[in-house]
Amino acid sequence: MLFSSLIFLQIFLPVTLAVYYGIGLLPASPAVKRRCRNIVLLLASLVFYGFSGLKYLLLMLAVILLNYFGGLLIARCEKPGARKAFLAGTVVLNLGLLFYFKYFNLFRNLAGQIRVFLGGEAEAFTRIVLPVGISFYIFQALSYTIDVYRGNAELQKNPLDFALYVSCFPQLIAGPIVQYSDVSALLTARHENTEQFAEGIRRFLYGLAKKVLIANSVAEIADGIWALEVGKIGAGLAWLGAVAYFFQIYYDFSGYSDMAIGLGKMFCLDFKENFRYPYLADSVTDFWRRWHISLGSWFRNYVYIPLGGNRYGESRAVFNMAVVFFLTGVWHGANWTFFFWGIYHGFFRILEYCLTKKSGRNSKSRKKRFRLPGQIYTFLVVLVGWIFFRADTLPEAFAFVGQLFGARAVDETVLSFLSLRRLLALMCAFLGLGFFQEYGRPVLDGIQRATRGILEKVWLLLLLALCILLLTNSNYNPFIYFQF
Repeated sequence: MLFSSLIFLQIFLPVTLAVYYGIGLLPASPAVKRRCRNIVLLLASLVFYGFSGLKYLLLMLAVILLNYFGGLLIARCEKPGARKAFLAGTVVLNLGLLFYFKYFNLFRNLAGQIRVFLGGEAEAFTRIVLPVGISFYIFQALSYTIDVYRGNAELQKNPLDFALYVSCFPQLIAGPIVQYSDVSALLTARHENTEQFAEGIRRFLYGLAKKVLIANSVAEIADGIWALEVGKIGAGLAWLGAVAYFFQIYYDFSGYSDMAIGLGKMFCLDFKENFRYPYLADSVTDFWRRWHISLGSWFRNYVYIPLGGNRYGESRAVFNMAVVFFLTGVWHGANWTFFFWGIYHGFFRILEYCLTKKSGRNSKSRKKRFRLPGQIYTFLVVLVGWIFFRADTLPEAFAFVGQLFGARAVDETVLSFLSLRRLLALMCAFLGLGFFQEYGRPVLDGIQRATRGILEKVWLLLLLALCILLLTNSNYNPFIYFQF
C-alpha cells in the first residue's frame, strides 16, 4: 500500500485515525487509553504491511521476535562473553535474512556465470522476491539490539510496544530509519494535541504533492528516455533524462519522508528529518549531511565510529569512509551499479576529506566564497552518480554518461518528451530545491503572518484536490525506494 494511493487516502488513513482518536471517548484512565491506542496503531501497521503479502508479514514478525528476545537475553545476561555471543548471534541472523532475500539472486547468478565459463551448463533457478521495506525494518530492529548491548537504550519488556516500534506504518516501508532511543518515551507517554495534528496534516500534504504532482510527472520523462536504446539518445535527451531522474528521486523519496513525518505527528510520534535540501550542498560531504540523513546516521553510529572513526589518523579515517560508502552502495541493492555508486560517492568524499586536511580550508569566509562553484561541482557529481543508480548495468551507465557529451542526429527530440504538465513539474521541481526557500524565507514568513495562515490552508486544499484528481485519472504511481 502506498501513501499516495487512493485506498490509503480515502479508506485506510481516515479509518485508522477515527478509531485511534475515538479511543479518547472511552471512560478509562489515560494509561489504558494509551495502551489501547498503541494496540490500534500496531494492528493498523500489520494490516498496512500485510498488503504486501502474508508471508512477508510473517517474516517481519520473525524479525521482531528475533530482536525482542535478542535484546532480552543481552540485557539479562551478566557475563560479558555471553552478552557478546547473544549480540553476535542476533546480528548474524538479521544480516543473514537480509543477505538471503536481497543478495541471493546476485550470487546465484554469478555462480551460474562461473559455471558456464568453466564449461558447464547454466541452471535455471527460482528468483527470490525482495520483501518490501526489509532493509529499513531490519536496520531499525538491529539498532535497538545494539543500543541495548551498549547501554544506550533501555530494555523494552513489552513485546507489543517493541513490535509497534519496528512495524509502525508511517516509517515502515521507506524510513526514516528511527532509532529506538528517539521514540522509546513516546511509546508509553505521549499527549496528542491539535497543533501537532494540524502540523502533521500540513507536512503530509506537502509530501503528497511532492510525490504525485512533481515526482510522478518527471518520472514519466525519465522512464520514457531511459526506455530508449542508449546508443540512439542524443546529448539533449541524455541531459533531460538525467535531470528528470535527478528531480524524480529527490521528490519521490523526500516526499515519502515528508508524508511519514507528517503521519507520525498525527499520531504524536516525532521522527527526525531525513532531508535538508540536499541539492543546495556545496560538496559531496555536505550532500551526505543532507541526503537520507537517517541512513547516514545509522552507518556513522554502527559502522564508522565502531571502526574507529577519525580517531586513529587520516589513513584509518579514509579506510573507514571507504567501508561505509561501499556498504551504503551494498545496502541499496544487489546490483553492480549500486556497488559502483557507493564507491563513486566514497571517492569524492575521501578526496574532499584529504584536500580539506591538506589545505586547511575551514574558514567560513572561504567556504562562502567558494559556495557557488562548490554547488555546481556537487550538482555534476551527484547527477552523474544518479545515472549509475538508475541504470540496469554498468556498461549502460557508462554509455549514458558518454551520451551527455555526444553529438549525433536522433529520431527522438527533447520536445517529444515534454508537455505543459511536465514542463510545469520541471519548473516546480527547480523552485522546490531550496534556493527559493532559503533566500525567500522572510517573504514567505511575512505572507504567512499577514494572512494568518489562511492562504496556506487554501493552497494545501488545492494541492490535495489536484493530487486526488491525478491519482483518480492515472495508474502511474511508482515509488523508487520500495525496491530497497
